[in-house]
Amino acid sequence: STPLGWALHGWVYPPAGAGDGRYHEVVALLVAAGSTAETGWIPDEKLRADPRMSRALRGEAFLE
Repeated sequence: STPLGWALHGWVYPPAGAGDGRYHEVVALLVAAGSTAETGWIPDEKLRADPRMSRALRGEAFLE
C-alpha cells in the first residue's frame, strides 16, 4: 500500500471519533508531489458527495 492509498482508506473508512481529519489536505499534497491512486474501489457516491476530495485527487490546493 502507498501513503496515498492509506489516506484515501482513512477518508472512506474513518476511525470512530476521528471527525473529518485532514484527509483532503494530505491527499492534495501527495497528488501534487506526484502520487497516483487507483480510485475504482472508492464508492462513486462518496466521491460525488465530497467535491473537496475530487479537487484533492486532482492535486488542487485549497484553503479552508
